Amino acid sequence: MTAVKHEWRKHEKELYCPKQQAVQVTVPSMKFLVLYGAGNPNHAAFADDIEALYSLSYGIKMLPKKGV
Repeated sequence: MTAVKHEWRKHEKELYCPKQQAVQVTVPSMKFLVLYGAGNPNHAAFADDIEALYSLSYGIKMLPKKGV
């Protein structure tokens, strides 16, 4: 089974490729991985959270390549 690459520049062009002038766009419902928190981004806790977020998002990104 081959994974189909989602080409966001073609499918969501109006969201990610801005025009020269301001336009109103309707953003569809989407899912995101989010970190909630407050404080200094130079602390170790922030680096740990970013590392976990990156590991999780990279794993999800690679699932189609593994045939899942």
